Amino acid sequence: MVIIDSSWPKGSIRFEILSTAGKGPDGIEVIKSVGFLKTKNYIYKKKDIISIGIVNEEIEKSKSFLGSAAGAGIGSLVLGPIGLIAGALASGNKKNKIVKIGIKFRDKNWILAEYNANSMLDKLSLNLIQKIDLEEKKEAPF
Repeated sequence: MVIIDSSWPKGSIRFEILSTAGKGPDGIEVIKSVGFLKTKNYIYKKKDIISIGIVNEEIEKSKSFLGSAAGAGIGSLVLGPIGLIAGALASGNKKNKIVKIGIKFRDKNWILAEYNANSMLDKLSLNLIQKIDLEEKKEAPF
């Protein structure tokens, strides 16, 4: 997870999901760095959170040099020069699903965080944050 932007100064915070055994996630703790080895903690229980929502989901495509080289080598062994080109083009592709989450707090603070849905740790964190059941009901969109 990477914090893209927030109402706090850039690079000064991180956050963790608060959880009670048997009850699941029930809030967020924002840890702000205020000096060398000094932090200030902000505890936000469910009642202090206005909204948590997915802002954007996108698929990032990238090409791995080693994957392309391996595919080219195997392709050339099997099909010769044409296999070399086909193997290089077909292999080494990686897809990363990126999910951006926005969190708004009652004290006007907010966080925009980015999760890599292919990372097991980010997947677990994303699952937990989406399970925070806010107490306030949403209004109907009509």
